[in-house]
Amino acid sequence: MSEMTATTKTFNPGRIQGAAFLLGLILLVFTVFMLISPSTQQGMLQSYLWAWVFWGGLTFGCFAMTLLHHSLKGAWGTSVMRIWEAGGGMANLITFGVLFAPLLWAMNSGKQIIYAWADPLVRANDEIIKARQPLLNPPVAIAITAIIIAIWAGYALNLRNSTLKQDRSLDSQEEKKRFTLGPVGLVMYFLTATVAFTVWVMSVDTHWSSTMYAPWFIAGQAFAALCLAVFIVCRFCNLEPYSEIMSPKLTLDLGNMMLALTLFFSYLSFSQYLIIWSGNVPETASYYHTRAQGGWIWIGLSMVALQFFIPFLMLINPTTKRYPKKLMVVAGWIFIVRIIDSYWIVLPAFPNRATPMPLLTDLLAFATLGCIWFAVFAGQIKKAPLLPVYDQRLKEALHSHA
Repeated sequence: MSEMTATTKTFNPGRIQGAAFLLGLILLVFTVFMLISPSTQQGMLQSYLWAWVFWGGLTFGCFAMTLLHHSLKGAWGTSVMRIWEAGGGMANLITFGVLFAPLLWAMNSGKQIIYAWADPLVRANDEIIKARQPLLNPPVAIAITAIIIAIWAGYALNLRNSTLKQDRSLDSQEEKKRFTLGPVGLVMYFLTATVAFTVWVMSVDTHWSSTMYAPWFIAGQAFAALCLAVFIVCRFCNLEPYSEIMSPKLTLDLGNMMLALTLFFSYLSFSQYLIIWSGNVPETASYYHTRAQGGWIWIGLSMVALQFFIPFLMLINPTTKRYPKKLMVVAGWIFIVRIIDSYWIVLPAFPNRATPMPLLTDLLAFATLGCIWFAVFAGQIKKAPLLPVYDQRLKEALHSHA
């Protein structure tokens, strides 16, 4: 139990803000240069899309988990709520809405740089794209992006202001209000995210579609958001304020939530594959056919072990969920695997990416958006107590068993 011993040191995530911002700004200069250079533009846009899908998806996942917390009101959620509020709050949502601008430009360029349906000639001569033209056309895509990001940002701001207000007033009516907003927000999020991810990501595979795609994508984002939050809490469990709440009960709850999302995400992944395999339609089977070429097949097959069997076997072990450092390792493992999985989801859609060998543009785009994400995250998380003042259930439970 030595790893749960409290110290007088305090966890201060805000101190990384300056370094992350400066590094992100420097990398952004190189990224923009490669985006506007004709010789590197296409490759950089492809890499940028993958980086945006992961880091933007982490933002959306934090927002979704915030909604889930306010719907369930579980005590364990108070330990990670501020992390999700910062990662999926208005600031990060607007930031990644703005950072989608290069991809919106690609949509509106009239060329097949990223989205084939953005080319007017393709839309006019391809019957499948022509049938999807009411949704897949540049003006509608731009409007969808602006409206959905604005809705999410407004909803996140409302929830954040409510928790901060309750911290000051201790008014339980604020919690009741969020308990109403949470479930409504989850329904809103699933509906709007289905439209958004169809336009932003699924449409890159021009003729492919899947009814399971949006739930699968949402679950993957939530999975990454949960694992990042668990990693932070368990990594700094010896520092205040997390040392004040850390207990085997809390790690058990966090580990069980990770196990639940492991099973849910794996179920959706298998269901999508089973539906496509049993349907045996060329247009839908093309998704897995493309990802079975070259070295991509080995990444796809490895995901079965890396993202299901290994986490599942570790998380059903009670010892893993008893000790923060062990749970931290599993959370870090899943987070890294989520990065690889997003790489496998996005980049094989482009004909010039026949092999999974990472390019310099991949590393640059990923590092740039990652630094920006952590800079905004650190700036937001330092603005409020890491544990909400109004909810003392975790501290009270720890003291009652002391």
